Amino acid sequence: MKNAVLSRYEQAQTLLQGNLTTQITKNDAVYPHWIEGSHCFWYIRDTENGNEFRLVDADTANNTFAFDHKAMADSLALATGQTISVDKLPIKHVAIALSPIQVCFRAFEKNWQFDTDTA
Repeated sequence: MKNAVLSRYEQAQTLLQGNLTTQITKNDAVYPHWIEGSHCFWYIRDTENGNEFRLVDADTANNTFAFDHKAMADSLALATGQTISVDKLPIKHVAIALSPIQVCFRAFEKNWQFDTDTA
């Protein structure tokens, strides 16, 4: 009887700490980053291999890649000499603008701008 009760408390503790929930569900919440002057936002979607940046147009309910992840990885690899994974882009402090799509971000202790028209 004691082991059964202890087992239940351990299961509850695991749930409270969130360890189990990250294994069961992915993308249970979307944190939108609205793009100024538009009805669009971007967010990060977790995948089995890493993550991807998604762009949503709230008017049309269109949900696409925010930019070409491979082109960004290739461009960043060329500029830095680092190996860059398409699924694990090492970018932070992201800001996205539309028409044309421009992605400003921080990586490798520098600020960068990725312009999809010139990539």
